[in-house]
Amino acid sequence: MVIKEQFDVVLGHDIFSETQTVMLEEDRFKHELLIGPSKQELITFAALPRIEQDIEKLVSGEPVGIFILSEDLELMEAIEAILIKHKVSESMIHNLTPLYTTQIATNPLAYASISDAMTNGGIVLVHPSKSIDPFFRFRLVDHFISAFSMCAFRRSADEKRIPVFLMIETPLVYKSDEELRSLLMLGRRYRVGLCLIDHSFTDSPMTTSIKRDIYY
Repeated sequence: MVIKEQFDVVLGHDIFSETQTVMLEEDRFKHELLIGPSKQELITFAALPRIEQDIEKLVSGEPVGIFILSEDLELMEAIEAILIKHKVSESMIHNLTPLYTTQIATNPLAYASISDAMTNGGIVLVHPSKSIDPFFRFRLVDHFISAFSMCAFRRSADEKRIPVFLMIETPLVYKSDEELRSLLMLGRRYRVGLCLIDHSFTDSPMTTSIKRDIYY
C-alpha cells in the first residue's frame, strides 16, 4: 500500500506480502485507542513511530500541530532524542511543563504556545510528572486540556486548518470528562485527532460515553 495523504501514518509492515499497514490521515481524526500487553511496548512500537513520522513531516515543511501529554518520563526523553535527531528548530518546540508547574492557574504563555502550534505548526510537550503532588498534577492536566480545546475550537473556518494530533498517556485526563468528550465528538470537524494510550483497558477509568467515540 502506498501512502497517499500528507499525514497518513505507517503502523507496521507485513513481512510476507512486503506491504505497509497504513492509517489514512482522515481516519486519524476518528481518534485512536492504543491497547497492548504493557505500556512500554505500546510506547516503543506504537506511539514513538507515529510521533517520529509526524516530526519528519514537520521538519520537511509540512505544517502540523503535534501535542504530547504524558506522565511517562521515558517517552518524553525519547521524544526529545527524536527532536535532536531531526534537528527540529527550537522555535517549533514548546515545553509547557515549566509554565504550568510554576503557575498552576491557566497560563497565558501556555495558551499562546498552544495557539501558535495549531496555527503555524510545532510540537507541544506537557509532562505531569508523578513527582508532582496529585492535586496539582490533575490541575495541570485539566488546564492543558481546557486550553487545548479552546484553541482548537476557535480556529477560523475561513482559513485552512492544519492537522493537529494529540497523544495522551495519563489516566488523569479521564477526570476532565466533559472537555475530553467534546474533543472526541467535535475534533474531526476541526481536524483534530486524539490518540489515547491505555494498556489496561478493562480497568480503565475511561467512561462508557468516551469509549463510544474511539476506534480501537
